[in-house]
Amino acid sequence: MKDGPGAPITILGTGFGTDSVACTVLFNGKPATVESFSDTKLIVRVPSNATNGKIEVRVKSQSVLTTNDFILLSGIWNRKSDFPGAGRTNLVSFTIGNKAYVGFGDSNGPFYNDLYEYDASTNSWTKKANLPGPGLNRATAIAAVGKGYIICGTEPGSIIKNDLWEYNPSSNAWTKKADFPGVGRFYAAGFSVNDKIYFGAGQVPISGGSSILTDWWEYNPATNVWTQKKELPFGSIIMPHALTIGTKGYLGASEFSSNSFWEYDATSDTWKSLSNYPGNKNLYSSSFSINGKAYVVAGTGNECWEFDPANNTWTQRTSHPYNRTGGIGFAIGNKGYLTTGSSMTYLDKDIWEFSLQ
Repeated sequence: MKDGPGAPITILGTGFGTDSVACTVLFNGKPATVESFSDTKLIVRVPSNATNGKIEVRVKSQSVLTTNDFILLSGIWNRKSDFPGAGRTNLVSFTIGNKAYVGFGDSNGPFYNDLYEYDASTNSWTKKANLPGPGLNRATAIAAVGKGYIICGTEPGSIIKNDLWEYNPSSNAWTKKADFPGVGRFYAAGFSVNDKIYFGAGQVPISGGSSILTDWWEYNPATNVWTQKKELPFGSIIMPHALTIGTKGYLGASEFSSNSFWEYDATSDTWKSLSNYPGNKNLYSSSFSINGKAYVVAGTGNECWEFDPANNTWTQRTSHPYNRTGGIGFAIGNKGYLTTGSSMTYLDKDIWEFSLQ
């Protein structure tokens, strides 16, 4: 058993009794908070001062130790100021400088076109200009050359878009740019490398389901021109994570179709296969990149995995405090963030900050 400070740990057994006050759980001698209690199941939070060692469960005068040591993982999650808009899923985010922009999405019916700016230095949110139109979900957002770009997505009435919108934080204004020349789509993926945007994959609706796309495109903000690149060499991939680290793009770790992970070299328009994502396939997970590493977080589970491109390895870090489906991740400086989405059966507005400190 392993996890980090604040993560939930489930302990199964028998004879825990019916009196939660009489039950104590210790991580190598450090008391934990018991959040859920029954005669056969305990859910506790890893103490902030936990260390490697046995977990001990004390019930009145009886005590039992785990056979194996608990292993403490690195990473801390801290709750910050809640997202000020309505709780939602299928939204977007992009980061420009030391501020992040979060918005759009839907909440079991309504579609949103609102945008909010998060300032980590003051832990505060500011309402910004709405995206023109009736609302948008399942779009793709990418930041490049100091501006944010919103590509494709779905409007109310299942209208699939191929629009490209540019957001200028200096003027707080949206500008319509050259439409994406490929077929309109949703749940696509993209990242920016060397001041250009790379975008593709995604889905289009067909009778009885959806078709998965494998085309790949480059957009140059300086010229407002799209150029088609080589097809994705790994075939169809559903809802992959897409991130930029340095001068390379990274794509994969899909919770639906494949745990493969790939590195994109924009100069040569080539992909390199990397170590497979080793975690559980937690549906609708989120991601961000900080300190030259990629992180895949939560979903239907709450695991957090770190990918280091320098040595092509995955390392498990402290789990998110809750499972979280359809939320959105972003990074500011050396901190990662996860906000909104759904935990269990409701829409959330909380935001959590991750660091390795």
